[in-house]
Amino acid sequence: MSSRKKNIDPTILTDDESVFDILIQGMQRIITPDKCKGQTRFTAVVLEKPKKISAPMYESSGGKAKNPVGQFKFRAQILDRPCDPHALFKNMLDPDFAPNPKLVDTIEYLTQYTEFFSTENSSHAVPQKGDTVLVDLRFNVHSYNLVSGEYVGPVMTKGFNPKRGHKRGGRSFFGDSGAPDVIPHPSSRPADSQTPEDWTVQGLTVIPRFDAVVGRYRSELKPTTIVIHNTISGNVSTTIRVLSKKAYSYHFIIDHAGGIHQVVRSDLKAAHAEQANAYSIGVAFVNLGPSEESIRYSHTKDVSKWYEGRLTKKSGELGSLKKWEPYTAAQKIAGQKLIKALGWKHSSILQVVGHSDVSTKGKQDPGPAFPGNKDGKMTTMNAYLSAGHAEGTT
Repeated sequence: MSSRKKNIDPTILTDDESVFDILIQGMQRIITPDKCKGQTRFTAVVLEKPKKISAPMYESSGGKAKNPVGQFKFRAQILDRPCDPHALFKNMLDPDFAPNPKLVDTIEYLTQYTEFFSTENSSHAVPQKGDTVLVDLRFNVHSYNLVSGEYVGPVMTKGFNPKRGHKRGGRSFFGDSGAPDVIPHPSSRPADSQTPEDWTVQGLTVIPRFDAVVGRYRSELKPTTIVIHNTISGNVSTTIRVLSKKAYSYHFIIDHAGGIHQVVRSDLKAAHAEQANAYSIGVAFVNLGPSEESIRYSHTKDVSKWYEGRLTKKSGELGSLKKWEPYTAAQKIAGQKLIKALGWKHSSILQVVGHSDVSTKGKQDPGPAFPGNKDGKMTTMNAYLSAGHAEGTT
């Protein structure tokens, strides 16, 4: 990372308005209270070894004395999250907005890093270079103070690679029941709007999960295909953690009990099927697939009850014989209701296919254990799609 420019004086600009007035105008263009909600706490990666702050002086009856508080400071880059102020300022480097090279220099100055200080009463250990930490920034109406902020506490020690966006090792400071916490990929974020999608007309009950920090697009979607996945995990919570780590997403996740969790609106793109993202809705069923070694996470612990079958490849050839975790009866019913509702809501949808049908990476889901997919043609689900189309036009 290039060295930060020092002592930039806003008065060097010859524009009618000062650089800070211009920056505030820019923030007004790209930040709204509805979008950021005054967010002040962020995750950041430490860029250097923290430095001790010289003990401050205070007045006493005997003159001046040192304050015995061991504070420290460090430079850190805020990770790419919703309302990430570093990224928001970078968005202002448009030539139409920042034609003056001096203004560009100032914006770059504010986006390389922020200096964070520990508080006097902080009980946390000093972080190290490469650690992921929580920090606070001051937010004033339309803009952030990117010069300095406050260190809140550790998230993961040397466990995050900001370029690759995943855990390298080390241990988590937070997590469920002591389990390692998954640090989201820099591109993962919650939805811009938390307003649930209305499924009242279709008679569908869904659990909105727009708060999930996962990979998301802002592009609109006119779906022509529904792609069926399995999660290769044992529950929705684990699935979302994996999606968060990899910056992937499904539109819907159906749990073992038949609960339908909506992660992405059906009229927005999700990151679930490579090039098929541009035209498809992703529906994932919590299911381990052919992962017999993970049977301890299965709803069916008796492997003799798993489905034994072969995947029909796109070429028409049969894959090797494997045991596949069965889908639950509740999932089957919920999946049929969801496909029918999607057919009703989106007349543009023409077909239901498996992930294995569109993947260029040899994906096998949802596999031959999926209800109505023994022939690899999603016969049952396509019938429910047609029924949804028929009801939607009446």
